[in-house]
Amino acid sequence: VILPGRSSASALHRVEVWRENFESYGNRYAREYGVNVSFSAGIASYPNDGDNPMSVFKAADTALYNAKASGKNRVICAGDETIISKHSVLEIPVRN
Repeated sequence: VILPGRSSASALHRVEVWRENFESYGNRYAREYGVNVSFSAGIASYPNDGDNPMSVFKAADTALYNAKASGKNRVICAGDETIISKHSVLEIPVRN
């Protein structure tokens, strides 16, 4: 998803709202079918996390991998050790 004109902090807030909504509503329907689902996302911005589209995409993909590896159901910004998860902020080391 591309959010033109948004800072990483603004994108983080917007995507966390999506994650919370997915957790509240989407998961309710999945449970009816015995399926467990979660929402993880990685955020990167230009030019802070890359100087071309591919490098920004790679930074976002790495942040997504870190979000999944650190327990899923999280939103993380590239190059940031702050992970948003289930209404709390956790500090953990992030792989580069």
